[in-house]
Amino acid sequence: MKLTFAKILFLATLLFALCYDLSAQVDGGGGPLVTIDFEPVCDDGTTAFHILQFVVGESAPNSLGYVDGEGNAYTPTGTPEAGACAGTVAAAPDYTMAVTALCDSGTPFYRVAVFTDNTLTPTATADYELDLSTAYTPAGTVYDGPCFTSATATITRVVATGAGSVPAGTASYSICNEGTADASVTIGGGSATTLIPGSCISFAATVDPVSRQRRIAPAVTYDATGTELSILYEQ
Repeated sequence: MKLTFAKILFLATLLFALCYDLSAQVDGGGGPLVTIDFEPVCDDGTTAFHILQFVVGESAPNSLGYVDGEGNAYTPTGTPEAGACAGTVAAAPDYTMAVTALCDSGTPFYRVAVFTDNTLTPTATADYELDLSTAYTPAGTVYDGPCFTSATATITRVVATGAGSVPAGTASYSICNEGTADASVTIGGGSATTLIPGSCISFAATVDPVSRQRRIAPAVTYDATGTELSILYEQ
């Protein structure tokens, strides 16, 4: 396969321009979940290439359409037969593949795109459910994934004048001393902290972008004897 400078430049630009979802392309062992193959076919004397998408664990490939030897989209005029036409050389075009996570009004899906020429416009695309094999048809508004849906939070408010605790696993909390004396607050297994009148402490869950781990709050204990704590937490 011969790569010209223009093709190398195009591939480099494409890597920056497209957003890849690596979890869709790489399995736990480091191999690709999705591969593309160009199978030569003979269509009424014209050699074309059938774009086939293979998914690990699936026995049958998915068809992404046809291209000619230059990588342009091709529409068969007859019934393509396997193998190149007699007297022709079957040289598949260069290509780049992208698997992108998208969201359809709250429903996640993947879009597989194959690029076979020096443009940022895909020659062939296909949408699939999260198994990357079952065809999917968007029915709503499509935007870049991952999907986010709405859910009503359960928020608890406590006015404390004695000892108590906020359970572990909360998504967020705030504790404010609205009285006139100091309060004591202990977070997790740490040391007790003094919460003076008029001050607050708070927490909100975060997501580690590398491990994709959501970090929630440990248990919090407090002692509001002699004062008043206003506590809000979300579970």
